[in-house]
Amino acid sequence: MKTPEQERAANKSIALGLLHIAISPLVVRIVLFFLLCIVILLVLVFEVGIPMRRLWELAVLVPPLSVALALRTLQNRKLEPLQGPRVYDKAEYHCDGDFPKGLPRKQAFVHTGMFVGWLIEHDMITKDFLEETQGFKERKITGAQVYKAWDGCLIDYMLTDEGNAFAKYYYDGAEGQGGPYFDDYEAVVVRDLPSLYHVKDTWENYDIIKKKIDERYEAWKAQQ
Repeated sequence: MKTPEQERAANKSIALGLLHIAISPLVVRIVLFFLLCIVILLVLVFEVGIPMRRLWELAVLVPPLSVALALRTLQNRKLEPLQGPRVYDKAEYHCDGDFPKGLPRKQAFVHTGMFVGWLIEHDMITKDFLEETQGFKERKITGAQVYKAWDGCLIDYMLTDEGNAFAKYYYDGAEGQGGPYFDDYEAVVVRDLPSLYHVKDTWENYDIIKKKIDERYEAWKAQQ
């Protein structure tokens, strides 16, 4: 059963995802053409005098006509493929497959939680998701606990512009295949452990990976 914090985070994710879709060029044009068609129909009825019965017959054509006109205006425009939010990671991706048997499920939150912690510390979280981060900078809660409060999701609209730019390079990597973060994590905190899921959610481990991320961030910034 989800906690109230997890419910809020999930609701935020859904709402922001729907907003991304609602403001896409195609949807905006469909709405505009739909409203334009409605205005034209009203003018035909009240100014020209077309019978109301005829209005209802024409009204059936408004939705498909709106879509057709929107597509027509966009067909000669070079558009980026319609994409949803960029999902950097979800804890649920790691709870099956190669997740070690016998380990507590909370271990699936640790490796991403370490990166989440670094993002929080560097003020790269958008205001809509700051509530769950309260206490991290005072070391009252860990990055993994914040990540769990976010329902185990790290998505682009949760981060600032700089946070996204760095996460795309360092965490997500080329074509979402995993960035340098995972190699660094293996090298400095996993080391001789059986898997990355065996790393304990401690401040000692966070400080170790934080130092490495700081180095990567400074090198990345120098190239921008």
